[in-house]
Amino acid sequence: HTTLLVTAEQVALLDEYVALARLLQPSIVVLEDVDLIGRERNGMEVGRESLLNKLLNEMDGLRSDAEILFLLTTNRPEALESALAEAVPQ
Repeated sequence: HTTLLVTAEQVALLDEYVALARLLQPSIVVLEDVDLIGRERNGMEVGRESLLNKLLNEMDGLRSDAEILFLLTTNRPEALESALAEAVPQ
């Protein structure tokens, strides 16, 4: 298994990390502090909304036979975008 840890400004390279995760399957993509890009979209900056959409598309767009696990961490689950929070078991 391969584990890719994505933190802080590395989130801007999400495409590259997911491509690497696909190449090195089975893999785990750990995205730390997802609340930094995954907050409610109302009033969100365009760049951050773009990253959130990219993350949601990557998570939703995996083929059924993909062996990639996304592990998202946050200290503020109440601030997460509902589309992202609904994907997270309570």
